[in-house]
Amino acid sequence: MARAELYQDLPKRIFGLRCSQHRVFKIRDVLSHYKKRFRRRATKDRLLRLLANLEGEVSNAEQEAIHEWLSSEEEKQAVDGFSEDESVDEDVNPQFDCCVCMNSSYIEDFPEQKITELCNHSPTVCRRCLIQSIDSQIPDVSWDQVRCPECPEPLPYNVVKIWASPEVFERYEQKSLLAAFRDMPNFTMCLGSGCDSGQIHETGDYQPIMKCTTCHFKTCFTHKMPWHSGQTCADYDAERKERIKQEAASEQLISQTTKKCPNPQCGHGIEKNGGCDHMTCMLCEYQFCYICLAPWKLIMREGNTAHAPDCKYHSDRLSAGELAIDPVARFFR
Repeated sequence: MARAELYQDLPKRIFGLRCSQHRVFKIRDVLSHYKKRFRRRATKDRLLRLLANLEGEVSNAEQEAIHEWLSSEEEKQAVDGFSEDESVDEDVNPQFDCCVCMNSSYIEDFPEQKITELCNHSPTVCRRCLIQSIDSQIPDVSWDQVRCPECPEPLPYNVVKIWASPEVFERYEQKSLLAAFRDMPNFTMCLGSGCDSGQIHETGDYQPIMKCTTCHFKTCFTHKMPWHSGQTCADYDAERKERIKQEAASEQLISQTTKKCPNPQCGHGIEKNGGCDHMTCMLCEYQFCYICLAPWKLIMREGNTAHAPDCKYHSDRLSAGELAIDPVARFFR
């Protein structure tokens, strides 16, 4: 949008400068100094309105000081070089606001055409911000997920090549190449810390040590893990098999000798090492039958029928003599 149209309802000059001559970062500094509140992503139009309001609030001396600060040497030269006929000046060389940095720039500072063929908008991001956007995306996303900063359209290879900085584009090319190799036989990613390289390991399982050509980190091709120094793959497999066997035996033993507290708010592991089956969780003090996990309060209220039907303490499994025992003791003989 041309400046004459964009700022048509603002004063021709604010603190002695035309709207197009103001720079966003300087407006922000002045407003912040006078503790004027504005959003971090406020548009230049909004900032200029706040600046115009401020001009009517400060003294003449302050106005002169602000004008002098806003008119740096660069802006002074620009002011001296412009015609007083602002409408002619605006039409001959219009300026545009970048949608990212919000600074005003001439048309040559913007892309000449749509960023991608599928973008349904004219470019309103300046060249500098476009480069920064692409450079910042490449390290963090998949190579085919670099997108236009103004819309969700992914950027094709040829567009990234045009706008990415040379050093960042090298990384982009590497990521796209690795993506092409990823499905090839014997391709393996390096597992070195901070390394995102990969390569085709021709010898495969026969010689499983893959040494990265980029960082020289050693990866086990067979197990897809850092190389197990001091062990062959056969040694590693045997040790792993024995470890899994021991872990399974430990889990089985734990399941046989321990149970989890049935309190829904607890679940703490409890091991019974003797005594009766009336258990009390040491963590939450919940009481229950260790055999069937029936709550103690329910047993005290309803009797042995509160036990699970297959529990040895259920009424159907107790003899008449056992049921005649003291009401508390009979539950857990």
